[in-house]
Formats: sequence, C-alpha cells, structure tokens
Amino acid sequence: MKITLSTLTLTTVMIFAMSVLAHDKVVVVPLGSKVRTVQQTFTLNLPSSAFIPGVFQTGDPKIYFNVGNFAYLTQGDLIGGLGAPINLQDGAIITNTTCYMYDNSTENFTSPNSKFFLWRQGTSSADYEQITPTTSCSTSGASVTIQDFSVPSITYPNIDNSQYFYGAYVLLKISAQDPLIHQLRFYGCRITYTLDVVVP
Repeated sequence: MKITLSTLTLTTVMIFAMSVLAHDKVVVVPLGSKVRTVQQTFTLNLPSSAFIPGVFQTGDPKIYFNVGNFAYLTQGDLIGGLGAPINLQDGAIITNTTCYMYDNSTENFTSPNSKFFLWRQGTSSADYEQITPTTSCSTSGASVTIQDFSVPSITYPNIDNSQYFYGAYVLLKISAQDPLIHQLRFYGCRITYTLDVVVP
C-alpha cells in the first residue's frame, strides 16, 4: 500500500490527539491545522475495595471489607495497612489527594496515628519514595459524618509512567481494642489532577 506524505501527516496528528485525550473523546484535526490544547481538571476515585489489605504471617487478612464500600480492622487488631495502584495518564499533574474516614466511637478510637500518602517507585528500583507528605487522619471519635483529610502539598506531581510505578497507601491504627471495631472506617481516596487535552 502506498502511503503519501499527506496521509502520514494526518495519521500522526490523529494518533497524537487520541493519546492526549483518552477520556472517551477523539478530536479529528483537519490536515494542515494547528493542534490546540487546554488544561482540564479530572478526578480519579479509589474506593476502599480498590485497596489490597495487609495480611498476617498466617495469611489471614488484617482488614475486612463491608460489601466493598468501606474497610475496617479485624477483631483483635490495632493496626493494618492497605495499598492500591494509581493509574493515571502520562503527563497528568496531581494537584490534590483526599482520604475519607469515619469514626463513631469515643472509646479508644481517637486514631491519632492513622495516615495515608501517595508513592512512586522507579521501574528498576527496589525502593519507593513518597510523592505526597504523610497525612495524619486524626478523626477524634464520635463523628456521625465521613471526614476528609487532604494532603498539604505534592512533592512529585508529574506522572511519568515510563519511569515509575505509582500507588496509594493507607494505615489504620487505633490506641486500644474496642468492641465496636467497625466504627473506624476507611471509605477511599480521591485524586485530583490536570491534563492537557486537544480541543477542536
């Protein structure tokens, strides 16, 4: 099949447009036209069911899920961690991250050490580095509403999938055991980011 220069140029522009958007939209740019982009804000929601809980050495989970909409520590545990992958497009810029918690017990459920952060790890590295500071989730107890905790800053906001893996980590921790163990709940995280998209 013969490929002319004009066909090749049009194909290149169309592929560029699709790779930049990737949000269920495709902009076809006429041959010879300039590509124009604008920065738009998007949201990635990670419900609690998107997270993988830590386990005991015996293989028993330290976290339970209530029909997938929130997670809580198993009976007898004072601490447990959860992790989830972050899949954002190359070139995305993270602007904010928020963790959602619920705490409706004043008996030992001050949870001053519960925390969360985002991280990245080089594809050829054995170690990770935090891309947000560790944020404390001091729920204070006896709250009948879900509370949100946002990170104060983003250390490495730019997403580069050619160099890094990305993830989120949440740690649930209480000071002492309580029969109402399920009253300290983790509901999920929300990541806000910007992306340059092609417009007609």
